[in-house]
Amino acid sequence: MNNDLVSVILPVYNAERYLEKSIRSVLDQTYYDIELLIIDDGSKDSSYSIIKSFKDKRIRFYARPHLGLISQLNFGIQAAEGNYIARMDADDIGDLNRLAVQTAYLKNNTDIQLVSTNYNYIDENDRILSEKELPEYHDDIEYMMPILNSVCHAGMVTYKSTVIDAGLYREKFLFVEDQDLFLRMISRGIKMYNIQEVLYLYRLKKRGFSKTDRDTLLKNRYQLGSEYLQNYYNYSSGDCYHYNFRYGLMEYYSGNINSARKYFLKALRLNHSNKKSLYRFLLPSLLGDSIIKFLRNKEILSGVSLIMNKFGRDYHKIVKNEQ
Repeated sequence: MNNDLVSVILPVYNAERYLEKSIRSVLDQTYYDIELLIIDDGSKDSSYSIIKSFKDKRIRFYARPHLGLISQLNFGIQAAEGNYIARMDADDIGDLNRLAVQTAYLKNNTDIQLVSTNYNYIDENDRILSEKELPEYHDDIEYMMPILNSVCHAGMVTYKSTVIDAGLYREKFLFVEDQDLFLRMISRGIKMYNIQEVLYLYRLKKRGFSKTDRDTLLKNRYQLGSEYLQNYYNYSSGDCYHYNFRYGLMEYYSGNINSARKYFLKALRLNHSNKKSLYRFLLPSLLGDSIIKFLRNKEILSGVSLIMNKFGRDYHKIVKNEQ
């Protein structure tokens, strides 16, 4: 295995509109020692011809039947020849220094096994919509991971051995396969870090996400978070401030506002020196499920986002505030 080689895993499914830019942003990296594994998931559009138009010897192309993202990711990781694994989505764009910065960080910080990055949301015409700031240090990443994914999956670089040892991606956690992998990594003692500069452009577009898909995502995310927190605190009796606060956050972001309020109120009754972040979530939760669901159903804005913009959405600094 080449210890400096980065294997970039790029699954493709009907991505003809954005694919050329995505591939080019990998091939033009200032870090040259890469292989780009492009895995076509049975596309029906012109993705195949776009991929074949590139003649770079660093590309390894696999045309496979339509098996879904999780299957193709696992295939790519197992086929990779590099020491490092990097992810890339077929409709996104990477900063040209991304891999150089991330691999350098891993080489210089041997206690860290996975590094990702802040990113910008872009629209279908490459216009920047907003910046996504992620928690920087591992303790903050771990604190939020059972609740919301606190690492940019498509922007990560890690070691192939780290992913293999963690058990790869699991089909049963559809739509949250990355969060599942990250929680298993954390449980195994893997340390993570998010670079606090924008090295990735994440495209927001109309994906036709059905209600069934959304329900599956919320159900799987809730199961992951619940199991992790119960194991982390080794009980479910709830005699711990952080257990109740984190469980309340998980209920909150799953849309179970009334249940979240119960956990927040229980945390409020427990002795803790700093409850600033708790109040910031407890107060909006008093509106209840019905108002939040109304806002979501009307597609005005995400109910949580709308409320937290009024009270401050500083949830990624919870650990620093609460210790």
